[in-house]
Amino acid sequence: MRSAGFDAARLEFAPPVRMRLSPTDVGHQVIPATGFYELAVSRRIASLARDGGLFVDVGANFGYYSCIWASARRDNRVIAFEVVPANLAALQENIERNALARQIAVIGEAVGNRSGEALFRFGADSQTGQGGVVEHAGAGTISVPMTTLDSRLADSDETIEVLKIDVEGADTWGLEGATRLLAAGRVRHIFFEQFPSRMDELGIRYDAAGHLLAGHGYKLAEISPGEYYAHIT
Repeated sequence: MRSAGFDAARLEFAPPVRMRLSPTDVGHQVIPATGFYELAVSRRIASLARDGGLFVDVGANFGYYSCIWASARRDNRVIAFEVVPANLAALQENIERNALARQIAVIGEAVGNRSGEALFRFGADSQTGQGGVVEHAGAGTISVPMTTLDSRLADSDETIEVLKIDVEGADTWGLEGATRLLAAGRVRHIFFEQFPSRMDELGIRYDAAGHLLAGHGYKLAEISPGEYYAHIT
């Protein structure tokens, strides 16, 4: 075992880090046994982290990728977006317990293609990553603050070394809200997911992200099923 359990899990790609995880979450369950989650993505992000820079983590969850990035170098910085209250509390706890508060700034907002309020539906309590933005109100939906990456980062000319988006099918909207950053070449590497059933629900075309990124000079590759990597060419 690579872990002291779900209260202090060790990470393969960030050996100094000890994370609190959810024992009921299927994604979290692989980390105590293996030390990692989403191996192809983890390897690439950990490798890029060694070169340093700013990492923007959209849908940070409990902070797995944020902690990997920040722990790689003392001068690495992270802006982590997370809107689910329980996840936000766990994210803050993992940052504090690993003494990474100086490097990781947390923003408790959803990220999309517009700023304002958005409808959000929580998933099952046992699954930390199943909640997401929805188009119509219904059972279990609440209003949450939403921002765009363009508006949040407009006052800086800093290059984003890596942008990671994992927001349950609305990843394309997050990219659409970063068009000024993309057009200016201020994002070097991008990791995002395609979640077909959620994209159908939201009316998002499967090819929309690819067309957007190609139009701004990015080369796109699927690095594992549903997981995409793009870099500026």
